[in-house]
Amino acid sequence: MKEKIKCSGIIMLILFAFAGNASAHKFYVSLCQISYNRDSAQLQIVMKIFTDDLEKAVSQEEGKTLKLGSENEREDSDSLLSAYLMKHFQIHIHGEEIPVHYLGKEVSYDVTWCYLESFPDREFYHLTVDDDLLTEVYPGQINLVEVMLNGREKGVMLNHDRTTGTVNFK
Repeated sequence: MKEKIKCSGIIMLILFAFAGNASAHKFYVSLCQISYNRDSAQLQIVMKIFTDDLEKAVSQEEGKTLKLGSENEREDSDSLLSAYLMKHFQIHIHGEEIPVHYLGKEVSYDVTWCYLESFPDREFYHLTVDDDLLTEVYPGQINLVEVMLNGREKGVMLNHDRTTGTVNFK
């Protein structure tokens, strides 16, 4: 019952956070979905991040303006975005960091969808995520992480003070 209430609260937070337009949003939330594809032994990772927040974070770190989704977007925006994501997002299985690869992005109005993948070299029942995206810019940033494994879903809510979380499927 406690898990259902927590899940309902997270869903409501997501709905409020991603409603309205980017220039008026006052919530600082990202959503990361990690799904394990057993057939390809692949972790498929999708992140949904407010574009203006992401641009500000990369700009502060790299000193370069991305202008994502515009005709003035930097040619090297994918490499800058990849470097930022790899620095601020890691996955550990059985205590060992596994490589994560940036595949690309899509900009849709006020959000940027980032696509990543990873290929764990063994079966796992727990997964640890380090996610401090945007927390250096927005102390109130919340990073919601959902992990789907073998038809089950678990999640963690991370923030400036708690940037690491583990989901256990045993």
